[in-house]
Amino acid sequence: MAIVKGPLHSEIASGNCGDLCYSRYRGRAVVRAAWSGTQTSTTDQLALRARMTTVSQYWKTLTDKQRNSWKEYAQNLSRPDRLGDYRNPSGYNEYIRRNMLLFRQGISTILETPIPDYGVYVWRMYAEDWAAGIGVVFEAAPAVRVDCKGFQVWIAGPYDSKGRYPIEGEWRYNTRMETLYYTIAYVPEDQKWYWIRCRYYTESGEVGNWWEDQEKRTAS
Repeated sequence: MAIVKGPLHSEIASGNCGDLCYSRYRGRAVVRAAWSGTQTSTTDQLALRARMTTVSQYWKTLTDKQRNSWKEYAQNLSRPDRLGDYRNPSGYNEYIRRNMLLFRQGISTILETPIPDYGVYVWRMYAEDWAAGIGVVFEAAPAVRVDCKGFQVWIAGPYDSKGRYPIEGEWRYNTRMETLYYTIAYVPEDQKWYWIRCRYYTESGEVGNWWEDQEKRTAS
C-alpha cells in the first residue's frame, strides 16, 4: 500500500502500488519496480520478528485501563510518518514502538505507560581509529559521560571512498554500551571507510537524535 499526498495528482507517495514502488533517492521522489526478491532471515531479523509477535500478544492481555492509558499517553506525542508529516500515534503503535526500542537495549517488555524522561544534552559524538576497531565516543561535555542508560551504535560500510554517503537501508546495528561514554565498533575490513551513527537511550526506552561521523579503519 502506498501513502500519498493529494490523491490522483499526488505530490508525494511512499510504498508499493502493484508493480511500482514510490520512494525517495538522494532527496528526490522516485518510482521504481517493486522489489520481488526473497525476504532474508538473519538471526537478528528472526529475533526482531519473534519480539514483535511476543509484544503484540502482550497487548491482548492488558486491561482496559492499561490500554486507555497508552491511548492517552500517545495523544500527547507527535511523530513523523513516511512522508514527513507529524501525526499522533495510536496507543497500540506507541506501545509497540516503545517495547521494540527496549528490546534493542536489553530491557524487558513494559505494560504500563512509562514515566516521561527528560532529554539528555549531548555535546558531540566522534569516531577514531583504535587498535581493536573504531572507537566511538559520546559526550555531554568535553571528556564528560552522557547521563543516560546507555547508547546505541550503527555502522554503514565498508566503502572504498570517503565521498560515499550511506542510504538508509545500509545502516546496520553494531553494538550498545551502558554506563560508559565510549565503546568500540568492530568492523570487518581494514583500509576502508565507515559511517558511524550513535544515539542515547533511557531506562524507559526514549532515544535521542542521531549523531553521525565518518572514519577510516587503518589498523591491522
